[in-house]
Amino acid sequence: MLRLIKLIPLLSIQLIAYNLFMKSKNDAFIWFLNTIVSRIKLPNGQLVELTAKDWFIISGILFLFIEICKSTGVTNISIMEHIFSIFILFIYVFQFFSYEYTATSAFLILMILATLDVLCGLVVSITAARKDISMH
Repeated sequence: MLRLIKLIPLLSIQLIAYNLFMKSKNDAFIWFLNTIVSRIKLPNGQLVELTAKDWFIISGILFLFIEICKSTGVTNISIMEHIFSIFILFIYVFQFFSYEYTATSAFLILMILATLDVLCGLVVSITAARKDISMH
């Protein structure tokens, strides 16, 4: 079970959730994305208001961090995960240019995160593989 979880790119969760909610054309969800979910009062007295869309993007950034950490290993599972990440990136790009409901700033940012996942994952894996080769 843990291997299956390591195999699935976490940014695919964002993609699936976005598609499920936006494709349904649920006006309540679109309204919810723009609703202020939390307020953070800063020491200088300013108030920062975060919407559900902001938290959706923040969770994508956290998923990206976890994905980069997962890519440090050079195993068959990590190689398959990279292949799935590339596949997820292709889906993001295809949907962004093909469907009206994905033409949003939130989806664009998630697509950029998926691109960074692929690029960072490959760079980190290649660097880790080089270190393994030089130690042997």
